[in-house]
Amino acid sequence: MTTLEARLPDSAHAGPYLAPKDLRALNRAAKKAGLKLVHIDLSGVHDKQHLLDAVAAAFQFPEWFGGNWDAIEDCLTDMSWNKASGYVALFEHAAGLAKHAPHELATAVEIFESVAEYWDEQDKPFWTLFAGIDTPVAGIKPLLV
Repeated sequence: MTTLEARLPDSAHAGPYLAPKDLRALNRAAKKAGLKLVHIDLSGVHDKQHLLDAVAAAFQFPEWFGGNWDAIEDCLTDMSWNKASGYVALFEHAAGLAKHAPHELATAVEIFESVAEYWDEQDKPFWTLFAGIDTPVAGIKPLLV
């Protein structure tokens, strides 16, 4: 068992992190841990609305999704339409968002931290991993594996 495979099922440490360099290993580890891996492609996403749209599409939010920060947190702490033993949200190509909309990214990171805390209380991990960010972003920790 790799360190990543051992770490992903741990809901107490889940939250926003930099993605590991080896995304194939991440895919294998998530599958082995029984977690639903959701890919969110942020190519060309430089603002709040496109970020919300990308998350909603990737997680297949229901029609009642309100398209705002509160609604994204509501949907991510419900997931009744997308049940799993835990989640890994992989934000790919996140550098553009970090560069062009750092405030929106910071708000999203706070929400994902709150979502991870909610799911930890349910004993389910909710990891949010950001790939492609080269500069430090507040709230996004390095994933030590």
